[in-house]
Amino acid sequence: MKAQEHNKLLGIFFLVMGGMQLMSMLSCLLIMPMFLSQTSPLRRDANFPVAFFTGIMVGVMVFSLLIGTLYLIAGFGLIKHKPWGRMAGIIAAIPSLLGIPIGTALGIYTLWFMTSEKGKNFYMGGGDEAYLPPPPPQTWSQT
Repeated sequence: MKAQEHNKLLGIFFLVMGGMQLMSMLSCLLIMPMFLSQTSPLRRDANFPVAFFTGIMVGVMVFSLLIGTLYLIAGFGLIKHKPWGRMAGIIAAIPSLLGIPIGTALGIYTLWFMTSEKGKNFYMGGGDEAYLPPPPPQTWSQT
């Protein structure tokens, strides 16, 4: 597979992962009002730690928003072959390693491609093939 195909595939994967993260944030946003209405401190049977679970839900929403945005930015940079796309892909690969099993596979694949010679040449050289200087003429002698 060519470097351009690897790069496009990674961009699509990061866009999908970013969309899934943002969907989880939106689902928490939809569930939170129902949760808070059932655990209101004004109810008589309110022995439920409302503040603790509300804090956890807000934390999950903020985390999903940040990670989802990071994935979307990396996916956009990779698909559009932006100069900063390689670094954004590497940065986005680090937190994706925690998402067992799909995120881990995406993170390993991203780090493998971005740190390989093919990936470096794709972003720094501008193409699939590596730039190699021409070999010296055979008439040169080593001294």
